[in-house]
Amino acid sequence: HLNLPVNITFYNPHGKQTKIEYIYDAVGSKKAKKVHYYEPDYSGGGGSEMKRTIVSTNTTQTNSSVGPTTYVQKIMRTDYLDGGFQYKDEVLQFFSHFEGFVMSDKGNYVYYFNYTDHLGNVRVKYTDDGSGTPYIVEESNYYPFGLKHKGYNEPEQNMKDWGYILTMESSLNHKYKFQGQERQDELGLNWDSFKWRNYDYAIGRFMSVDPLTEKYNTWSPYTFSGNIVIHARELEGLEPHLPFDDMEKAAENFGSQYNGYSIANKREVGTQYYKIKVGDVYKYSYTTPVEGDPVDLNGNAKVNILSSNDLPEGGQYVGDGHGHGNDSNQRFAILTRKEYSLKDFDEKATNSELKYLQTGKLSVLKNFKIVEGANGPSVGSGDMPFWQNQIKRLGKNYEGSYTFTPSGLVWITKNNEGKPQFKVDYNLSRITPSDPNSIMRMNNVSGTVTPVVKPLPDYKKVDPKKD
Repeated sequence: HLNLPVNITFYNPHGKQTKIEYIYDAVGSKKAKKVHYYEPDYSGGGGSEMKRTIVSTNTTQTNSSVGPTTYVQKIMRTDYLDGGFQYKDEVLQFFSHFEGFVMSDKGNYVYYFNYTDHLGNVRVKYTDDGSGTPYIVEESNYYPFGLKHKGYNEPEQNMKDWGYILTMESSLNHKYKFQGQERQDELGLNWDSFKWRNYDYAIGRFMSVDPLTEKYNTWSPYTFSGNIVIHARELEGLEPHLPFDDMEKAAENFGSQYNGYSIANKREVGTQYYKIKVGDVYKYSYTTPVEGDPVDLNGNAKVNILSSNDLPEGGQYVGDGHGHGNDSNQRFAILTRKEYSLKDFDEKATNSELKYLQTGKLSVLKNFKIVEGANGPSVGSGDMPFWQNQIKRLGKNYEGSYTFTPSGLVWITKNNEGKPQFKVDYNLSRITPSDPNSIMRMNNVSGTVTPVVKPLPDYKKVDPKKD
């Protein structure tokens, strides 16, 4: 009913039927994949040295020294677990961390790191040789729509030695590449597996209709990335109102969609997060975002978050989120060890200290206290009184508030005995789009300036029928 493939069958010249079988959960998330394939059996003679003497007939492969080759059917199963854990034939292959992944190798765990470009494409995978010296394991380069360059910088291929290749995976066996998605090359399928659909990078089109095609009827339902592939990444799985497992995932989605827009348009954008029961579990999403007026000459901006109120039936508000626009005419931080006030920060902070702040590393935050300004919560006015009211209004349902800033910093506010208490969300701060011109830029993530659903003005409620 979700228009997702369940079985894909292949017929090869040797009369052997192979197939790929997919298993999903109720909302269409892929949980497992089984590849049914055949391998040649040389146990009757010839051995590995005889593999090179195989000749073809129009009916079967024949070993020129030992006669007909027989084939043995095999099944390779891959399981996808929450948290980025992936198993192959019930054995842990790897699990993800924020900068790459950890491979399991016979009880040993090896850390690998990804170098990605502005679209999230994994360009280089690297690790160290055990002595702390890094070395490159794999380098990948792509044509605009995702077809990978061939003929250079390729790792050793794990190619099966019969008529059809089971997989073209590298010896590393980690196939998350173009825009960080899984490249499905088993049996020559050659698709990329996005969250809700499969993508053919050879033709630059999805293989099924966009679930939101009725809402965006000016686009082809098979279009990839809106045909804008140089500076914008595919939003498949990032559209608003899709169910997420927890509020942080919904917040990640909001930041990916709207922080770049907030920065480019110099205005705050806000939403409310909610949870809704799907089957026996709660899923999280957010209401249609709203935007306030542009940042004024004093660097001030605000948005009426509560006007973003199109809560679906059965939903329950659990928090809120908003982006702070850009950081023009704002002050950003003080050194906690010298207790600079906001007023005299420029006068007393030395150039070397300011340069240290501009390194853009999250680790330096322990030496700074973010104060009034676009890159931190508005303590004296605005944010803090609003959160205090949210805690009172939502009561036990309140799970938190997220503040997205031009530098890429994301702040999470929680209820601490009836009072708002905020801290940096380091996970989201590494992946949230940031302003290249921000003096405090903490990452190099580029954001979209044209979200799928454009924010509505906050001077009227999204749904006037609701409070």
